[in-house]
Amino acid sequence: MEIELEATEKKAGPYSTDILCKSEDGNVVIENQLEMTNHDHLGKLLTYAAHFNAHTLVWLAKEFTDQHRAAIDWLNENSTEGTRYFGLEIEVWRIGESEPAPKFNIVARPNDWTRARKALTKDQQLRVEFWTGFRAHLAANATRVESTSDAKGGGPVPWMRPCHVAVPGFNLVAGIFVKKKEIRATLRVRKGAKTDRYFSLLEAQRDRIEQEIGRELIWEKPTIYLRQDGDLFDEDAWSQQYAWLLDGLEDLHRGFESPVRDLPT
Repeated sequence: MEIELEATEKKAGPYSTDILCKSEDGNVVIENQLEMTNHDHLGKLLTYAAHFNAHTLVWLAKEFTDQHRAAIDWLNENSTEGTRYFGLEIEVWRIGESEPAPKFNIVARPNDWTRARKALTKDQQLRVEFWTGFRAHLAANATRVESTSDAKGGGPVPWMRPCHVAVPGFNLVAGIFVKKKEIRATLRVRKGAKTDRYFSLLEAQRDRIEQEIGRELIWEKPTIYLRQDGDLFDEDAWSQQYAWLLDGLEDLHRGFESPVRDLPT
Protein backbone atom coordinates (compact mmCIF):
# COMPACT_ATOMS: atom_id res chain seq x y z
CA MET A 1 0.00 0.00 0.00
CA GLU A 2 1.41 3.37 -1.02
CA ILE A 3 1.14 6.09 1.63
CA GLU A 4 2.62 9.58 1.87
CA LEU A 5 3.26 11.51 5.06
CA GLU A 6 0.81 14.33 5.73
CA ALA A 7 1.74 15.35 9.29
CA THR A 8 3.07 14.16 12.64
CA GLU A 9 1.47 15.07 15.97
CA LYS A 10 -1.57 16.33 14.06
CA LYS A 11 -4.07 17.96 16.40
CA ALA A 12 -7.43 16.25 16.92
CA GLY A 13 -9.14 18.56 19.40
CA PRO A 14 -7.18 18.32 22.68
CA TYR A 15 -5.33 15.24 21.40
CA SER A 16 -2.62 14.62 18.78
CA THR A 17 -2.36 11.69 16.41
CA ASP A 18 1.15 10.28 16.00
CA ILE A 19 1.21 10.08 12.20
CA LEU A 20 -1.35 11.12 9.59
CA CYS A 21 -0.81 9.94 6.01
CA LYS A 22 -2.60 9.99 2.68
CA SER A 23 -3.26 7.08 0.35
CA GLU A 24 -5.29 6.49 -2.78
CA ASP A 25 -8.21 5.41 -0.56
CA GLY A 26 -8.12 8.34 1.87
CA ASN A 27 -6.55 9.17 5.22
CA VAL A 28 -4.30 6.73 7.09
CA VAL A 29 -3.82 7.04 10.86
CA ILE A 30 -0.80 5.40 12.52
CA GLU A 31 -0.69 5.10 16.31
CA ASN A 32 2.72 4.21 17.79
CA GLN A 33 3.26 2.38 21.07
CA LEU A 34 6.76 1.15 21.90
CA GLU A 35 5.50 -1.19 24.61
CA MET A 36 2.84 -3.88 24.99
CA THR A 37 -0.59 -2.84 23.67
CA ASN A 38 -3.12 -1.34 26.08
CA HIS A 39 -6.71 -0.06 26.02
CA ASP A 40 -5.60 3.58 26.05
CA HIS A 41 -3.95 3.36 22.63
CA LEU A 42 -6.82 1.36 21.15
CA GLY A 43 -9.16 4.17 22.21
CA LYS A 44 -6.82 6.77 20.70
CA LEU A 45 -6.73 4.89 17.40
CA LEU A 46 -10.53 4.91 17.16
CA THR A 47 -10.77 8.56 18.23
CA TYR A 48 -8.32 9.68 15.54
CA ALA A 49 -10.06 7.51 12.95
CA ALA A 50 -13.32 9.32 13.61
CA HIS A 51 -11.74 12.80 13.70
CA PHE A 52 -9.82 12.43 10.43
CA ASN A 53 -12.37 10.18 8.71
CA ALA A 54 -9.58 7.65 8.15
CA HIS A 55 -10.21 4.44 6.23
CA THR A 56 -6.95 2.72 7.16
CA LEU A 57 -5.86 2.42 10.81
CA VAL A 58 -2.45 1.10 11.82
CA TRP A 59 -1.59 0.26 15.43
CA LEU A 60 2.15 -0.23 15.87
CA ALA A 61 3.44 -1.73 19.11
CA LYS A 62 6.31 -3.69 20.58
CA GLU A 63 3.97 -6.58 21.42
CA PHE A 64 0.26 -7.34 20.99
CA THR A 65 -1.78 -9.09 23.65
CA ASP A 66 -4.10 -11.85 22.44
CA GLN A 67 -7.07 -9.69 23.48
CA HIS A 68 -5.99 -6.69 21.42
CA ARG A 69 -5.17 -8.85 18.41
CA ALA A 70 -8.69 -10.26 18.71
CA ALA A 71 -10.07 -6.70 18.96
CA ILE A 72 -8.43 -5.74 15.63
CA ASP A 73 -9.83 -8.91 14.04
CA TRP A 74 -13.31 -8.07 15.38
CA LEU A 75 -13.12 -4.51 14.03
CA ASN A 76 -12.14 -5.81 10.59
CA GLU A 77 -15.06 -8.23 10.58
CA ASN A 78 -17.69 -5.76 11.77
CA SER A 79 -16.70 -2.36 10.33
CA THR A 80 -18.10 -0.81 7.18
CA GLU A 81 -16.65 -1.90 3.83
CA GLY A 82 -13.49 -0.01 2.93
CA THR A 83 -12.30 0.49 6.53
CA ARG A 84 -9.18 -1.52 7.36
CA TYR A 85 -7.37 -2.14 10.64
CA PHE A 86 -3.79 -3.40 10.94
CA GLY A 87 -1.80 -4.50 13.96
CA LEU A 88 2.00 -4.38 13.53
CA GLU A 89 4.72 -5.47 15.93
CA ILE A 90 8.09 -3.75 15.55
CA GLU A 91 11.53 -5.29 15.92
CA VAL A 92 14.94 -3.67 15.45
CA TRP A 93 17.48 -5.66 13.46
CA ARG A 94 21.18 -5.12 13.02
CA ILE A 95 23.49 -7.08 10.73
CA GLY A 96 27.19 -6.77 11.57
CA GLU A 97 28.08 -3.09 11.91
CA SER A 98 25.06 -1.84 9.95
CA GLU A 99 22.77 0.87 11.26
CA PRO A 100 19.83 -0.51 13.27
CA ALA A 101 16.77 -0.96 11.05
CA PRO A 102 13.09 -1.50 11.88
CA LYS A 103 11.30 -4.70 10.88
CA PHE A 104 7.50 -4.71 10.96
CA ASN A 105 5.53 -7.91 11.47
CA ILE A 106 1.81 -7.92 10.65
CA VAL A 107 -0.10 -9.68 13.43
CA ALA A 108 -3.64 -8.60 12.48
CA ARG A 109 -5.10 -7.46 9.16
CA PRO A 110 -8.32 -7.52 7.14
CA ASN A 111 -9.45 -11.01 6.15
CA ASP A 112 -9.57 -10.11 2.45
CA TRP A 113 -6.20 -8.35 2.35
CA THR A 114 -4.53 -11.14 0.38
CA ARG A 115 -7.24 -11.24 -2.28
CA ALA A 116 -6.67 -9.78 -5.74
CA ARG A 117 -6.75 -5.99 -5.68
CA LYS A 118 -9.72 -4.19 -7.10
CA ALA A 119 -9.79 -3.06 -10.72
CA LEU A 120 -7.85 0.11 -11.34
CA THR A 121 -9.67 3.39 -11.76
CA LYS A 122 -9.11 5.51 -14.85
CA ASP A 123 -6.67 7.75 -12.94
CA GLN A 124 -4.77 4.77 -11.53
CA GLN A 125 -4.43 3.15 -14.94
CA LEU A 126 -3.11 6.45 -16.31
CA ARG A 127 -0.44 6.53 -13.60
CA VAL A 128 0.69 2.98 -14.37
CA GLU A 129 1.06 3.81 -18.07
CA PHE A 130 2.70 7.21 -17.42
CA TRP A 131 5.38 5.78 -15.11
CA THR A 132 6.03 2.84 -17.41
CA GLY A 133 6.80 5.35 -20.16
CA PHE A 134 8.93 7.48 -17.85
CA ARG A 135 11.03 4.46 -16.87
CA ALA A 136 11.64 3.83 -20.56
CA HIS A 137 12.59 7.50 -20.99
CA LEU A 138 15.15 7.22 -18.17
CA ALA A 139 16.60 4.06 -19.69
CA ALA A 140 16.93 5.72 -23.12
CA ASN A 141 18.79 8.80 -21.85
CA ALA A 142 22.22 9.10 -20.32
CA THR A 143 21.46 10.53 -16.89
CA ARG A 144 22.62 10.41 -13.29
CA VAL A 145 18.98 10.12 -12.27
CA GLU A 146 18.26 6.42 -12.32
CA SER A 147 15.34 4.48 -10.92
CA THR A 148 16.53 2.64 -7.81
CA SER A 149 15.26 -0.60 -6.31
CA ASP A 150 12.90 1.27 -3.98
CA ALA A 151 11.12 3.09 -6.81
CA LYS A 152 7.34 2.63 -6.62
CA GLY A 153 6.45 3.91 -10.05
CA GLY A 154 5.14 0.64 -11.47
CA GLY A 155 1.82 0.79 -9.64
CA PRO A 156 -1.14 3.17 -9.53
CA VAL A 157 0.59 5.81 -7.41
CA PRO A 158 1.04 9.58 -7.88
CA TRP A 159 4.81 9.65 -7.51
CA MET A 160 8.03 7.85 -8.37
CA ARG A 161 11.27 7.97 -6.40
CA PRO A 162 14.18 7.93 -8.85
CA CYS A 163 17.16 8.22 -6.48
CA HIS A 164 18.81 9.76 -3.44
CA VAL A 165 20.83 12.97 -3.53
CA ALA A 166 24.24 12.39 -1.92
CA VAL A 167 22.92 10.51 1.14
CA PRO A 168 19.74 8.62 2.12
CA GLY A 169 16.97 10.84 3.44
CA PHE A 170 17.30 13.43 0.67
CA ASN A 171 15.13 11.91 -2.04
CA LEU A 172 14.40 13.02 -5.57
CA VAL A 173 10.74 12.49 -6.43
CA ALA A 174 8.90 12.71 -9.73
CA GLY A 175 5.24 13.47 -9.06
CA ILE A 176 2.05 13.83 -11.09
CA PHE A 177 -1.25 15.31 -9.94
CA VAL A 178 -3.98 14.26 -12.35
CA LYS A 179 -6.83 16.42 -11.03
CA LYS A 180 -4.61 19.48 -10.54
CA LYS A 181 -3.12 18.95 -14.03
CA GLU A 182 0.35 19.40 -12.61
CA ILE A 183 3.71 17.63 -12.64
CA ARG A 184 6.53 18.16 -10.16
CA ALA A 185 10.24 17.44 -9.77
CA THR A 186 10.87 17.44 -6.01
CA LEU A 187 13.58 17.08 -3.40
CA ARG A 188 12.17 15.68 -0.15
CA VAL A 189 14.05 16.06 3.11
CA ARG A 190 13.24 13.03 5.27
CA LYS A 191 15.61 12.90 8.25
CA GLY A 192 13.28 12.27 11.18
CA ALA A 193 13.89 14.63 14.08
CA LYS A 194 16.54 16.47 12.04
CA THR A 195 14.26 17.25 9.07
CA ASP A 196 13.46 20.81 10.17
CA ARG A 197 17.11 21.59 10.92
CA TYR A 198 18.44 20.28 7.61
CA PHE A 199 15.67 22.00 5.64
CA SER A 200 16.53 25.31 7.33
CA LEU A 201 20.24 24.87 6.61
CA LEU A 202 19.48 24.29 2.94
CA GLU A 203 17.04 27.20 2.78
CA ALA A 204 19.77 29.49 4.15
CA GLN A 205 21.64 28.71 0.89
CA ARG A 206 18.58 29.34 -1.25
CA ASP A 207 20.01 32.15 -3.40
CA ARG A 208 23.19 30.23 -4.22
CA ILE A 209 21.34 27.00 -4.99
CA GLU A 210 18.78 28.69 -7.23
CA GLN A 211 21.55 30.55 -9.03
CA GLU A 212 23.35 27.25 -9.63
CA ILE A 213 20.17 25.63 -10.97
CA GLY A 214 19.07 28.69 -12.92
CA ARG A 215 15.48 28.37 -11.72
CA GLU A 216 13.34 29.68 -8.88
CA LEU A 217 12.31 26.86 -6.54
CA ILE A 218 9.24 26.43 -4.35
CA TRP A 219 10.24 25.80 -0.72
CA GLU A 220 7.51 24.09 1.33
CA LYS A 221 8.94 22.12 4.24
CA PRO A 222 9.87 19.27 3.90
CA THR A 223 9.84 19.61 0.08
CA ILE A 224 11.66 21.79 -2.44
CA TYR A 225 10.26 21.51 -5.93
CA LEU A 226 9.73 22.68 -9.49
CA ARG A 227 6.24 22.53 -11.01
CA GLN A 228 4.64 22.73 -14.43
CA ASP A 229 1.04 22.63 -15.61
CA GLY A 230 0.21 19.58 -17.69
CA ASP A 231 -2.83 17.59 -18.81
CA LEU A 232 -1.87 14.02 -17.93
CA PHE A 233 -4.66 12.58 -20.10
CA ASP A 234 -3.03 14.10 -23.20
CA GLU A 235 -0.71 11.23 -24.12
CA ASP A 236 0.74 13.24 -27.00
CA ALA A 237 2.25 15.56 -24.38
CA TRP A 238 3.91 12.79 -22.37
CA SER A 239 7.23 12.95 -24.22
CA GLN A 240 7.53 16.67 -23.41
CA GLN A 241 6.49 16.01 -19.81
CA TYR A 242 9.07 13.22 -19.48
CA ALA A 243 11.77 15.56 -20.77
CA TRP A 244 10.71 18.33 -18.37
CA LEU A 245 10.65 15.93 -15.39
CA LEU A 246 14.08 14.54 -16.17
CA ASP A 247 15.54 18.03 -16.66
CA GLY A 248 14.05 19.14 -13.36
CA LEU A 249 15.36 16.11 -11.47
CA GLU A 250 18.82 16.57 -12.95
CA ASP A 251 18.80 20.27 -12.02
CA LEU A 252 17.82 19.42 -8.44
CA HIS A 253 20.50 16.73 -8.27
CA ARG A 254 23.15 19.14 -9.56
CA GLY A 255 22.08 22.02 -7.33
CA PHE A 256 21.73 20.08 -4.09
CA GLU A 257 24.40 17.39 -4.27
CA SER A 258 27.18 19.51 -2.74
CA PRO A 259 25.00 21.40 -0.20
CA VAL A 260 23.51 18.12 1.02
CA ARG A 261 26.88 16.40 1.24
CA ASP A 262 28.29 19.36 3.23
CA LEU A 263 25.53 19.32 5.87
CA PRO A 264 26.72 18.53 9.40
CA THR A 265 26.24 14.87 10.34
